[in-house]
Amino acid sequence: MAIPAVLSEIHKPWNPKLVANINGSVDFKVAKLQGSFIYHSHPYTDELFYILAGKMHMKLRLDSDADREEIVELAEGDVFVVPLGVTALSSRTGGDRTVDVEDVR
Repeated sequence: MAIPAVLSEIHKPWNPKLVANINGSVDFKVAKLQGSFIYHSHPYTDELFYILAGKMHMKLRLDSDADREEIVELAEGDVFVVPLGVTALSSRTGGDRTVDVEDVR
């Protein structure tokens, strides 16, 4: 499957498309991103981002009161893993293509 072909089928931001499933438990998805998503966490899995084009940043809440945040800047070619249970906000700062990999068990 060609990733550019899958990306051409995406017409709304933050609407990932499945490229492949690995061993019935890991989804490999691509998405077009625009602006910011919502703060959220994944209680059962890490989430991996690979930036295909452009830039994005992740705001990570480092405690339950959201008093401390860390901002991670990502550029084309970068990979970043949001650890299991960490609350994060994804924001696109340029470009619109990313790969998202997560455990779906």
